[in-house]
Amino acid sequence: MKGTARLGFIDTMRGVGALVVLVNHYFAAYGEPPSIPAGIWSGPAGIIQDGQAAVGMFFLFSGFVLARKYVVGGRLSRLSGREWLGFWLARLCRLIVPFAVALWISALLQATVPPAGLTSPAATPWVISYWHARSIGELAEQSLLVRYGYDHLLPQDWTLVLEVYLSLALPLLIVLAAWGTTVLALTVVAAIVVFHIHGALLPFAAGIVVAGLSNRIGVRVAAMRRWQWAALVALGVCVYHCRELLPARVLLKLREGIVWHLSEAGSLLTLLALIGAPRAQEWLARGPLVMLGQVSYSFYLWHFTALQCVTPLVLLALNRLGMVAGTAWWIGLLATAAVNLLVAAVSFQLVERPCIAAARNLNRVFSGGVSRTQAGVVVSAGAPPVIGPQ
Repeated sequence: MKGTARLGFIDTMRGVGALVVLVNHYFAAYGEPPSIPAGIWSGPAGIIQDGQAAVGMFFLFSGFVLARKYVVGGRLSRLSGREWLGFWLARLCRLIVPFAVALWISALLQATVPPAGLTSPAATPWVISYWHARSIGELAEQSLLVRYGYDHLLPQDWTLVLEVYLSLALPLLIVLAAWGTTVLALTVVAAIVVFHIHGALLPFAAGIVVAGLSNRIGVRVAAMRRWQWAALVALGVCVYHCRELLPARVLLKLREGIVWHLSEAGSLLTLLALIGAPRAQEWLARGPLVMLGQVSYSFYLWHFTALQCVTPLVLLALNRLGMVAGTAWWIGLLATAAVNLLVAAVSFQLVERPCIAAARNLNRVFSGGVSRTQAGVVVSAGAPPVIGPQ
């Protein structure tokens, strides 16, 4: 599949990943669903709220999508400094502006919307601890996505701070990848081990490598037998969800960073399988899941605000109708996701679309409208954030 079409299957997977992050934070905010044995979430069912695995997948997809537009003739190309400047400006516009809008509106809601009161299920101290006033200076700094931290109004912004810095490093990483995969791998490992660069660099760089080798990967995967391809997908999903599938005694012996990288390896195996499977791509690029993927960046930006403002009101209304505990928990989750999806759709139209247009114009001005395609993968001229539309 060639041309400038969207990567629909990537949209779908990122959209589902954003939904998984919301479910993960809902679990953290209101506990596990009552009346269901807790052990069920320490197994295959736990994949629906494995937010850490989803975040690792986002970094992998980000490197892949950002790099693939610079693949020419099956190899990563080296662009001029002017073209990279255009990419940087477009990328910062695309990431920071929608986030700043979400942050400042969330701050306004935090300052003006009174607490809903005690609900059943009750909010945990974890989610309550984030919803407190910040100074104008703190909000201004947070809105620029320049500082990695935990006590932020929108705590998911740590992934976006890393995404900004990884995007700034993209030109250097592509040059290293063009010199050879071994050169890039050694540089990335040294950066993480010796200079303590965040481990998110590893899946991001892996995505760049996959983009450069996607033609060859697609040919080899397409030549697999059906059972071999199915086994590759199954292995990828299991490794992706290793955080819950590995025995507890094994997890206790592994450093958290190793578990993250194992999960990212599972995402990598799944991506490799999909690159050479046009039928699977087409199946994933159907229906409302693609729409969720298209607005997934806004969905990700607004989901914590929905947990703070929407969920308590929904739960309080359900409690007054006599619904508590498990019933209220599930309806609260569904209502939170539905309202957040609606807000994300509005945010996409009013904020993201103008940013997308501005980013494309910046790229066009600095690069002369260069467009590239690669065989075996749907290719577009846009460069999206780690979570969101292309």
